[in-house]
Amino acid sequence: MLTLPNRIQATVVDKTTGSPLGADILVAFRLLVGGQVYYADLMGLTDKDGNVALTREQLERQFRANQKAFPMDYRIPLADCDPTLRIVVTGGAEFEELRRQAVDTRWVAPEVRVMYNRALNAYLDTTTQQADVPMLPTDALRIAMLVERLGPE
Repeated sequence: MLTLPNRIQATVVDKTTGSPLGADILVAFRLLVGGQVYYADLMGLTDKDGNVALTREQLERQFRANQKAFPMDYRIPLADCDPTLRIVVTGGAEFEELRRQAVDTRWVAPEVRVMYNRALNAYLDTTTQQADVPMLPTDALRIAMLVERLGPE
């Protein structure tokens, strides 16, 4: 059973220096059912301090919109998801492919295309951080994402 916090905050940090990576890193989240990814969406772009946040209301609104658009894919309510949250920074060639798909797909909202075009993720390695969501309601869940920069090839 999933009890969403009021706010989910991720800070993207350089794994080598320990400093926040700064603005324009695109961060996503994934919710699980039975240990498998059930619902995934974007949190957004980081600010100048490497932070990005998503409120429970925003997440629930995004989920309802996706339920309407894809009713056969999202039949399980959010409350029935596993009490686990994955935060993902997709990087490198994998990110470039996601960016290409976002720009070329008519189902992608214009504001999402803008985020993909601004994002600097191509210079980073893909990183996933998993966190257990407290069973009792909580104000905020904070997650630090330690990300490696990709070196010159």
